Amino acid sequence: MAYVAISGELKERVEEKIKHMRIKELKSLGDEPSRGFNPDSKFIEDVTWKEHVHLKPLMPVEYVTLSEEIILKYRKDSSSYNVTCSFTHAGHFPPKLNFYGTSYEPNFDDPELLQLKTYLDTKHELLERWKLAQFKVIKFLESCKSLNEAVKLWPDVTLYVDEGDIKRMGVKREKVKESKALEALKELDTDALVGNVVIARLAGN
Repeated sequence: MAYVAISGELKERVEEKIKHMRIKELKSLGDEPSRGFNPDSKFIEDVTWKEHVHLKPLMPVEYVTLSEEIILKYRKDSSSYNVTCSFTHAGHFPPKLNFYGTSYEPNFDDPELLQLKTYLDTKHELLERWKLAQFKVIKFLESCKSLNEAVKLWPDVTLYVDEGDIKRMGVKREKVKESKALEALKELDTDALVGNVVIARLAGN
């Protein structure tokens, strides 16, 4: 049996495997429902025309800013995401309104945004879950003296480890005494961490 150290390179491969599983589950959510919005919708006017919306029908077309999309900012907990939403047709917006690199924060409780909000809520939960999984798995590995010890304490950690590292280690298991790694294992919700991998596999390629 070969001794496999918990090196920086090994941890990078673990992080890369987690990234792959996260992307796989993200793909299972389907396409982002961010197309086909009406540029004259109230939630769009509220963040662009604001209190000047009464001037919209009075503006000559040559004076307005035309745009076929808008970047909306979605916030959840301490995170925020920018979503580029396309319109069914070019919308008329205030003169000199800046669309390039600027995001607008609408009321996501608007009925027209319900589908997009549900998608983004799910995406946020998914990203946070994988972020926590990565933190916990890496922390556990760092508490171990070797990959051999890690697998002895928690065999399912191999779900997160690169196949090449598993092959280098071999299959023999040695007895592990009380250690900080064992203490770290007690703090893990191992069922949830294994569940992450199952979800990613069910998501398909």
